[in-house]
Amino acid sequence: MKLARKLSAASLVLCLASIAACNGGLADELDFQGTMAFGFTGTSTGTFSAAGTYHASDPSRFGKEFAAAAREPNATHPYVSVVAIKPTGGNLADGTALLLPNVTAPGSFQFTASCSPSTAVGTCAVGIYDRAGTFIPGTPTPNEEIYTFTSGTLEITSVDGARIVGTFTGTATVLGSNPAKTLTVTGGHFDVPLVSASSNPGGTPLPL
Repeated sequence: MKLARKLSAASLVLCLASIAACNGGLADELDFQGTMAFGFTGTSTGTFSAAGTYHASDPSRFGKEFAAAAREPNATHPYVSVVAIKPTGGNLADGTALLLPNVTAPGSFQFTASCSPSTAVGTCAVGIYDRAGTFIPGTPTPNEEIYTFTSGTLEITSVDGARIVGTFTGTATVLGSNPAKTLTVTGGHFDVPLVSASSNPGGTPLPL
């Protein structure tokens, strides 16, 4: 999918990788409701909201609304990815991905554009908001905008073997845009099912 390939450059494909790897033997392990939402002002004003169930055994799962998370068992630095997809009509969708260290307890993480969760340790996090992406490879999306969080805070308020809950705020920019396209993100929150590393054999990046 173009959405996955585009966001791969910004690490979204890594997030989705963990979840997709659960397909097969785990079947519908992620058949639990998840939610994510936030508001934004700046270049555009609006909201993002996604609520739904990720069905690993459904071939059309990436074209449906869902919010879910997974642990990516990276050999160097395992990390957690939180992903939400909101179809917007036709083959288009908005997507949000949050990547952070392999958290096992509540904590605070700082968004930076240079953070790489698969190689970095510490308290940095990656945030990506993709607007008007598409699920169809090779299909032009002239209005697509990929915002990367350049600052802000991600708070994990609750995490266990089954779910992860948190809040986030920050500033997100289309890197290299001229004139600059920037959003101030407020009121971000998520409550999603979480797949453990031990339940995620293979660890192949999720092909969103």
